[in-house]
Amino acid sequence: MSVNIYVIGGYSILIYFLFLKIFFGASLGSFINLLFERSSNHESIVLPPSHCNQCQRTLTIIEKNTYLRLFIF
Repeated sequence: MSVNIYVIGGYSILIYFLFLKIFFGASLGSFINLLFERSSNHESIVLPPSHCNQCQRTLTIIEKNTYLRLFIF
């Protein structure tokens, strides 16, 4: 008797993997955006840390994390 893993939880496993794909896709897209923005401004990828482009203020952890920002603000 073979059991299909997708049938056990109904659509819950498929939805879980969909959210994982969205999470990792958004994270990868954000990092690629950082690479392009920093390289076009001739800045290092590592230093300085993430900052406001207008006032050069270093961003806090909550401001850097897209997912925390979505749920907190």
